[in-house]
Amino acid sequence: MLLYIHLFYYFSSNNFCLFSSFRRILIKIFLIINIFKIPSTLSLNNFENQKILFSLEISDLKIKQFISQLYKESLKFDVSVNFQGHTNNVDRIDRAKEPLFRDVNLTKVLLLSESVPKLLKLYDNYEPFTGRPEIETIEEKNEIKDFLDSKDHPIAKNQSVFRHSLEQLWFGQYSRSLGQPDSSGFEHVFIGEFKQGIVSGLHNWIRFLYLEKNKNNFHFDYKGYLIKRGNIFGVVKFSWEDLMKPAGSFLIGTTPEFEFALYTFCFLSRRLNGKGKNCNLELNGCQITLISYELVQRGRLFIGSMYPSAGQMTNECRRSSDLFN
Repeated sequence: MLLYIHLFYYFSSNNFCLFSSFRRILIKIFLIINIFKIPSTLSLNNFENQKILFSLEISDLKIKQFISQLYKESLKFDVSVNFQGHTNNVDRIDRAKEPLFRDVNLTKVLLLSESVPKLLKLYDNYEPFTGRPEIETIEEKNEIKDFLDSKDHPIAKNQSVFRHSLEQLWFGQYSRSLGQPDSSGFEHVFIGEFKQGIVSGLHNWIRFLYLEKNKNNFHFDYKGYLIKRGNIFGVVKFSWEDLMKPAGSFLIGTTPEFEFALYTFCFLSRRLNGKGKNCNLELNGCQITLISYELVQRGRLFIGSMYPSAGQMTNECRRSSDLFN
């Protein structure tokens, strides 16, 4: 079976439902086959040896076509973004007196998506300071499994290997400091960490919203924006537990399942000699580049980081952004 068909079915099932009907899923599967012409010899068993996890050479144009369609068909939250004042990564003045997501109701977001409550259950599972070992309880492992699994994936040749592969890439623990397991790709991208006196990672708007809504508990404060693209994307400055994030980027209004699928897809299709390669997208006419980094420790492959970066401003993106300014 084709790897990307597995990925597509996986992210399109139950709580990772991206499309409203089985017919749409089939259409997208045939789209993947026709666009990427992936060899049928590739098997999920290739994941079992993490060091030789393959990469596929797919053109930027074809990736843009597929992701644009995926974005068009996926659920998006209608959020109001309150960017306020412009800042930079060395500015010491707070340029935003109000929250970034001032008018967004977290409870409403929870009701609209089955995956968001499962995501929030993972928030208290992690030690934010790198250098301190992560200790997973049975309950926490079950919460990860619940987040990843919803039902059987009938097209998968080996479902357990497939799920394990995603769990390894995103939730497998590795060391960022002092040589002990203290981090994971999921924690870095979707939760955020503290490293060497600053905030590291945190590239998910729902996590940002959650911290804002509980800002007194987390000493969280939005400081202003560096780059904005309407309600699609932003690079912002903030503090968390009195530690600064001079510039942090994330997509806005997207579901966890869309981002998880998008980041996994781009990571696997843009691996290049262990150094990563940019994955260029276009969302609502706005150019976005996904930047990925991988880590190999103990003979296993992990997602080190993935985050979006602003591409060149286009007239179409400017028109789209002006609707929300």
